Amino acid sequence: MLRHLSEVGLGKLVDQPITHKTSTLISRASHSQSRTLGSSGRLEGYKLGSWVGEQRKIKDSLTSERKQRLSDIGFIWDPHAEAWEEGFNKLLQFKEANGHCKVPNTLKLDGFNLGNWVGKQRVAKDSLSPERKQKLDDIGFIWDPYTKAWEEGFSKLLQFKKADGHCRVPDGHKLEGFKLGNWVSYQRQAQNSMPPERKQRLNDIGFIWNASKDKT
Repeated sequence: MLRHLSEVGLGKLVDQPITHKTSTLISRASHSQSRTLGSSGRLEGYKLGSWVGEQRKIKDSLTSERKQRLSDIGFIWDPHAEAWEEGFNKLLQFKEANGHCKVPNTLKLDGFNLGNWVGKQRVAKDSLSPERKQKLDDIGFIWDPYTKAWEEGFSKLLQFKKADGHCRVPDGHKLEGFKLGNWVSYQRQAQNSMPPERKQRLNDIGFIWNASKDKT
């Protein structure tokens, strides 16, 4: 069959009877072209990557029958959309297991570089389609991890003050696993570069900027 496929030429492949082996090759190529096969790659000696790329380019001019035959074997018309959906599904899997979308930068999930994918969504935020942006928002995607981390620290400080009546957080203090003592220390170090709005919010709850006063 492979020798026959190489002889018929790219333009006539869909006209040939699609056997199980042929459909497997085409499906594999359409799934892997953007990752490992490459547009000029070969699969068992046949330039299937080039052929798959050509079908995507001429999709609108293909006959209905050809389009249907390709769709029936799981042909991927838009590899970029497919790759995005794979990333989104991995993010859903991560959230189901962890209860949040705080994905570490270097995390891989089942071999998929999820941390890298999440970072790319943040960079591409302004160019993402409204539909994709909404899908991410709906599951609690974190667009700005630094702001999210600061708000979490501030929320923990409010919780501490409510329980203790002050903001004198001991060094190394943890609250429900959150390193609140370290967070407080960092706010003091960043006092001069902190946005006025954040500084005001801390002042409003009686934040102690001088560490020596924190020990009185």
